[in-house]
Order: sequence, then structure tokens, then C-alpha cells
Amino acid sequence: MKKVTITLLVGAATLSLASLAFAQAPQLNEIVSNDISGDDHEFIEICGDPFTDLSGYSIVEIEGDATSSTGTIDHVHNLAGVIGASGIYTIGHAAITCADELLDRSVENGGKTILLVLNSTAVVGMDIDADDDGNADGPIGTIVDAVGMGQPGDLTYYGAPFIGPDGSFDPAGVARCEDCTGAWGIICLDGTEPTGPGCDTGVYSQAYASPCVGNSCGPVSVDENTWGATKALYK
Repeated sequence: MKKVTITLLVGAATLSLASLAFAQAPQLNEIVSNDISGDDHEFIEICGDPFTDLSGYSIVEIEGDATSSTGTIDHVHNLAGVIGASGIYTIGHAAITCADELLDRSVENGGKTILLVLNSTAVVGMDIDADDDGNADGPIGTIVDAVGMGQPGDLTYYGAPFIGPDGSFDPAGVARCEDCTGAWGIICLDGTEPTGPGCDTGVYSQAYASPCVGNSCGPVSVDENTWGATKALYK
């Protein structure tokens, strides 16, 4: 099996993105959609140039579970803020006290595609895949970035990379390493993971998720086509 060295989220970054010299359009950067217990620490993080106005951008969630609802637009969250000096903008539950903007509902659990869309035409309840073949039937705006999460058999849309599963579970969260442009990896938050890179010790406040700051990464050797079995490296 071919191996490559990639990077995996291991902790909260201490370096402000404002100190990095990059010119970056807004991108999805880190997502927690199923945290420990009550799902009250969920968030979606965007990375981009400081002081970018996010007006006109939307977060769109599309159902990916292999059910009759596959391809349905589950939620549209229209953004209204400006990326701060750190280069990170976070939409989160009230428990994410550093959030720039509050989520107006929980992030979809299970299989899904999460999109960052400019000038979205998506409407909640719209079915963008009427024949459930995994191909979107038409545009819903300008797709700026996309990521899919779930288990085998779930569908993703608009070219979103598919991340998962985490053993026999959907990923609790995903994050880029490096910020803005890096490969996506799993954040393990279900409290059953062995301690190690990418996995927490069972207490959310000590987890390796890092809302509102850059992602801190380290080298890990895994199969170049598979993130889903990452935790097996630490058993």
C-alpha cells in the first residue's frame, strides 16, 4: 500500500494567520458537526484574507445519507460578517464563545455536503439530485469550497472531497492542514478514541478541535486515498 506523509490536526494553533503572508479567498477550514453529548459545541470555520466582507456568501448543507431525502437542501445560512485580523471567521453555537456569528440551527449530522457558496440560489427543501445518482441536477450559485462527510454509501455533491468514516461512525468533525488550502482530515471527538494526533481524551474543552484559531498540524503517514481509518494507526 502506497504511503505518503500528510498532516493531521493535533492541537490549537498559537500563531495568528495575520502574521502569514497569503492572499486567500474565503475557504472552509474546520467543521465540528457532532461533538460529545449534546451537540452544543458545533461550529463552522472559514479561513481567508483578513477584512474580507462575507456578505453574499452562504453556508449550504445538503443531505447525503442514502435515504429518500438524499440531495435535499437541509439548511442555508447566509453570512453577514467580516473576517477579522486573524484570518479566521467562526460561526458557532453560543458555547463557542469566540464565535464571530451564531449558528441559527445545529449542523446536520450523518452524511452530508457542506458548501461555501457565493450568491446562493439554494432554498431549504430543494432537491438538487432528483434521481439520487450523486450528481447535482443544476447550479445553486458559485461554489467556492466544499467538503463531504459520512460513511460508505453516502453521497456528496459539487466535487466535494469525501471524508470518513471514523471507524464505524461518521466523522465528528473535519479540518484542513494547513489552513485554507491543506488536505482535509478527521477530528475525533466521540470520547472513545485512543489519545494521539487527531483524537481527544473525551473532554471537549481538551479536544484537538480549534475554533477561532488556525489549525496546528503534525506529520502522520497514512494511505494517500483514505482518511477514514486514521484512528486505526493509534490502536
